[in-house]
Amino acid sequence: FGYDSVNDDYKVVYISYYGRRLDDDDNEIEPECTEMFVSIYSLKSGSWRRAQNSPYDHSVDDEFDSGVFVDGCIHWLAGTTTDYEPAIVAFNLAEEKFYEVPSP
Repeated sequence: FGYDSVNDDYKVVYISYYGRRLDDDDNEIEPECTEMFVSIYSLKSGSWRRAQNSPYDHSVDDEFDSGVFVDGCIHWLAGTTTDYEPAIVAFNLAEEKFYEVPSP
């Protein structure tokens, strides 16, 4: 949840996954067997709509599910989809795009 100052709107970003379990020993949902859905609720329009999916794996850490709003962006701890390395990912509420925050 955050404020989009460019469009004078409050927005909720909801990331959900639909997955199926594989018949293997750990009985976990495998990343390649999931589909992501990113939805945005706009208080101004009073409606939900689908957004572009994130190129990052947001299922890395359940403790950071809600994200942190800083400087017009919602930030999460996520994983890169190529090697699952931890990354800080931001969603710009005005542009409605994901990007990775560079490490210091």
